Amino acid sequence: MGGCSSNEQITNRVELDDNNIHEENLEEVTEKPDTVPKNQELLNDLDNCICKNIYDPSQWNTVDTKLRDLLVEKGPIRITDINFPKDNLSRHFSTTHYIQILANGERHERKCTTSHTCNSKLASEGSNDWRNLSAKLKDHEEQINRDRAHWKNVLSRIIAVIKTLGKNNLAFRGKNEKTYQESNGNFLSLIEMIAEFDPVMQEHIWRIKHDEILNNYLGHNIQNELINLLASEIKNKIIEKIKEIKYFSIILDCTRDASHQEQMTFALRSVDISATPIKINEYFLEFLKVDDTSGKGVFEAIIDEIKNVGLDIDNLRGQGYDNGSNMKGKHQGVQKRLLDVNPRAFHTPCGFHNLNLLIQLVKVYN
Repeated sequence: MGGCSSNEQITNRVELDDNNIHEENLEEVTEKPDTVPKNQELLNDLDNCICKNIYDPSQWNTVDTKLRDLLVEKGPIRITDINFPKDNLSRHFSTTHYIQILANGERHERKCTTSHTCNSKLASEGSNDWRNLSAKLKDHEEQINRDRAHWKNVLSRIIAVIKTLGKNNLAFRGKNEKTYQESNGNFLSLIEMIAEFDPVMQEHIWRIKHDEILNNYLGHNIQNELINLLASEIKNKIIEKIKEIKYFSIILDCTRDASHQEQMTFALRSVDISATPIKINEYFLEFLKVDDTSGKGVFEAIIDEIKNVGLDIDNLRGQGYDNGSNMKGKHQGVQKRLLDVNPRAFHTPCGFHNLNLLIQLVKVYN
């Protein structure tokens, strides 16, 4: 596509149909009443845009919000009737390379595939070897697929390490985030151990040492992201299981974290009658941030969380927490407010808190 020398080159060559944009003489288009509104709408958009030909990047002098919106709205088009320049052997690029034919005969449009670790000259320098271009494209795509498979294997090992540390309640990070240095934490230590035996991780560490990759996916940001993704998936599985069982109870307790922020542990308890013998399962779901620790504030936080996870408050059959007045109060406590919403949500005081009170009483009277 060449650049337009004047605005007339565009305003004289526009016609729209339902799927594509075809170039046509504007005088012929104006004779077709059905297409006039669409053509006029596009011409108005072009008139309001600094760039008169949105399909010619050479005209994109100023890429502003209006141009971006217009590009997204109108979508890309592919020009196929191009007289590509020929080399000294009269060979030239062919539009047939736009389509990839798979081994099973399926035809797919080739996408722009690049990788920061791809060493293919086709990706970095391009090619004008038209005779061998099909073979080069195939080699390039195979290299991209190998690189994609490598990263999948690396991430699967990183996820396995994260699952192991999380399952055993072990700390992830140490004093630094560099491989093969002292006090770099359990996560990197396990990565180093895997690299002693595993060729995939060996190659990954080699790429890191030789600065062949910018993002090694071993830092704290990717760890936190994967932890959150895994936690979200586990939470969804728990909720699915509770929905199958239908009835559930809640167990709550509030405590302050290191930053003195009040947090409430939110746990679910259910009876799995499909198991033999019947099992009582208890699942910690998450910490809830609580700014208002009054009975009303905690109650609203509970109701919001039950709705957020997709459970039905009518299926609540039990509630258990400590002996604080804001929790078990018979008039304004969480117990009373939940019973008002669902009378079948039977309240059971926390056994550990009761035992603690009993021990305190024994100490007082002794």
